[in-house]
Amino acid sequence: MRRSSDPLYEAADSMVELGRIGLWALAGKRLPRRYRRAGIVVVASDTDVDAGVGAVWLDRGTRRPRINEICQYERVAGNWQYVGGGGSSDLKFALAGRRPAAVTGPASMLTHMGGTAGRSRADREAQGDQLDPSRWGWVACAAFRVAAEVTCLQVGSRRVEVPAHGHVVVAWKAPPTHQRPPRPPITALGADGAILTELGPTGHLDTLSWTAIKKAIGQE
Repeated sequence: MRRSSDPLYEAADSMVELGRIGLWALAGKRLPRRYRRAGIVVVASDTDVDAGVGAVWLDRGTRRPRINEICQYERVAGNWQYVGGGGSSDLKFALAGRRPAAVTGPASMLTHMGGTAGRSRADREAQGDQLDPSRWGWVACAAFRVAAEVTCLQVGSRRVEVPAHGHVVVAWKAPPTHQRPPRPPITALGADGAILTELGPTGHLDTLSWTAIKKAIGQE
């Protein structure tokens, strides 16, 4: 039986409503009190102003229904619009302090937790009646968990600051391709700007993890 005492029990289970909630975070505003009382928190957000895309990671893990969702946004005709999102069981968020990879191991330096992508709505509208999806670009994003040594991620040519809890989401736009596009190169940087590890466009393991694996099996 659904509880009418929870004002978002119905609404927060809707993708449309989640998209509206994320717009507050995208604008740099604190969530309204009714959302905070419902237990929804903004884990992380990112905006690439030049590309006209953004992403917001929402979590509500302590109450029902559970929410762990990345919402995607695109600037269409001058306004930010919610263009979809996705959740995953891997998107586990905890406010507990992150530990250094020097203690937990190299594999914890940069952990890819999943992502989502969809065709550009702005490209579709700009092309009018030309309804050929292969000519539309992609709006995409990915979530990561990083170790305490990491202060920011270099995503292509720009840098995304990492929140204190170590969970971060990055957004980007890719040109038209027939298949889901590769992500831009992701580089984890330390406080001094030093490169700690890198993740290629199509890889699932970062360079630090690969080096540790090769060393363990005697290839280095």
